[in-house]
Amino acid sequence: MDQFNEHSKALKEKFNKNYELIFTVLGQKALFDLYFKRIDYEFSPNFTDETVSKITTKFITELNEMFNYVSHDKMPLFGEKDTVIIEEKYTSIMDSLGTLTTSFWEGIIFQEKRIIYNSQGVASLRSLMEYILKFISYYKATKQPLSEEEFHINYLNDRLKRMIIRQYEDYEDDVDEVAIKIIDIKRRFLNDYLMQAIDNN
Repeated sequence: MDQFNEHSKALKEKFNKNYELIFTVLGQKALFDLYFKRIDYEFSPNFTDETVSKITTKFITELNEMFNYVSHDKMPLFGEKDTVIIEEKYTSIMDSLGTLTTSFWEGIIFQEKRIIYNSQGVASLRSLMEYILKFISYYKATKQPLSEEEFHINYLNDRLKRMIIRQYEDYEDDVDEVAIKIIDIKRRFLNDYLMQAIDNN
């Protein structure tokens, strides 16, 4: 066991800190989920090994482009959770609710500092990646962000409402409105993050 731990520690030290969330079990499951969903979407009666190869090549190219945009050292999006902090200019639209408003990942794949490893966590991260890939493609073509309706992260709204009620009883009567505001904060932060990354690349 000691030897296993030594090798695990050595391997972890070699991982790029900019991709810490991707190296988790959750991150790996979300990537494979995204990949197989892409194959399923493209499936047809004429499906061949060549088709799979083309889909895979295109998928890897899109992922590499995404990682290139979100891995800058100042604030790598998929790096350590606590490094992706939402600035006050976004959160000032409402009273602060701790990490629910200041941490981008809280409520998406983290719940009270614990990563959400279940199938809902995988679906949340996968849908966020889908949004990022779509945003990159759309913004590069139009220089415009995606519409507000496009930002749909699986389970985020319901998860936030549960967390708000559990942590801030005073907001129970307004939980729907508060959850929507928090989602909007995260959306605006991510959109600006991506636009700046693309424009500066």
